[in-house]
Amino acid sequence: MSNGLTPEEQFLLKEYETSAQLTYHIDTLRSRITSFFLSLGGVAAAGLTILLRGEAEESGFTIPEGVVAFLLLVAALIGTIVVGIIGRLRRVQIEHFRIMNNVRKYFLKNDYKLWDIVQLSDLTLPIPNHKSGSYLWTLVIILVSSYFFAFSVYLFIFKVLVLVSAAIAQLITFITFVLFFVILDLFYFRFASPPPVRIYSEKNPPFISKLSNKEKSICKQIN
Repeated sequence: MSNGLTPEEQFLLKEYETSAQLTYHIDTLRSRITSFFLSLGGVAAAGLTILLRGEAEESGFTIPEGVVAFLLLVAALIGTIVVGIIGRLRRVQIEHFRIMNNVRKYFLKNDYKLWDIVQLSDLTLPIPNHKSGSYLWTLVIILVSSYFFAFSVYLFIFKVLVLVSAAIAQLITFITFVLFFVILDLFYFRFASPPPVRIYSEKNPPFISKLSNKEKSICKQIN
């Protein structure tokens, strides 16, 4: 033992420290990913549009607008991937918040005075919702991606292929924006929602190698 702690307690403290560091690292990584996407989006929506329009010749805007529409579509798809990545990072972060909380419960037990000082408990564990700071952060990407996708649809159906009138194209663009927004919203929560709390026992051990093939299959479906 060291400092009066058992090896198990030292292990738990190390797990707590590692989990805390990981949650901070996820915040930093999320910030970098968001900055990358917004930079990419700015180039796709502004710089390339101005450049292509400036290089348009006798053929009018058909060719450059088709290229811009394609680039915006690619940017929207990248935004979709980024939303999924941020959602998955949030899930991992919440799982490590759970680990930290479990360590606190192990050491604090029923000492309510210490709980009053720490304040963090099962009741304060974050749950993905529309009011959370993490979702509001992701909302920026969802809005930008939805705009890119809707505007690319507008360019394709009205400017490039000339399939519909301006009024119908605008209506389709608005509907596309709303639908894509809803899809990305559901996509985020699908990836950000943490798995159910795992309760281990003799009948449900944490050692996968000791489970039967049927039990392994069930565990994979749960995870």
